[in-house]
Amino acid sequence: ALLAKTLKEKKTTPWARFLLASFAHDEGKPALAEKELAMALLLDGKYPDAYLLLSQVRLERGNAKGALEAAQRCVDVAGNLGRAYVARAAAYAALGREPEALADYKKIIVELPYLLNDEQRQQAGSLLAVTA
Repeated sequence: ALLAKTLKEKKTTPWARFLLASFAHDEGKPALAEKELAMALLLDGKYPDAYLLLSQVRLERGNAKGALEAAQRCVDVAGNLGRAYVARAAAYAALGREPEALADYKKIIVELPYLLNDEQRQQAGSLLAVTA
């Protein structure tokens, strides 16, 4: 509670905005989380964690296209960050774009398999089985 109060008083850093967005997301306030993430990205347009959380929030809210935009931006600014490919694959899958999701899942499975949670591993396995 004290940290959240302190952050609200110091909203001028992308880090503070990102943490406020994280708290909002954890409290089940996705609209507020998305607003705070937008502010964080206005302050620092190359903040990969903000793009990742924005992609997740948008996906949870049913905005797969917006989730893909955020995930793609994360790939653009931090292409060496494996979680960016996980986020992009999830967005592609939600949009029914299996070939693109499959390409990202293959990259992850080959290079970074530890990044997939159980649901993503199952989804990747299903996609891989279909193309086998």
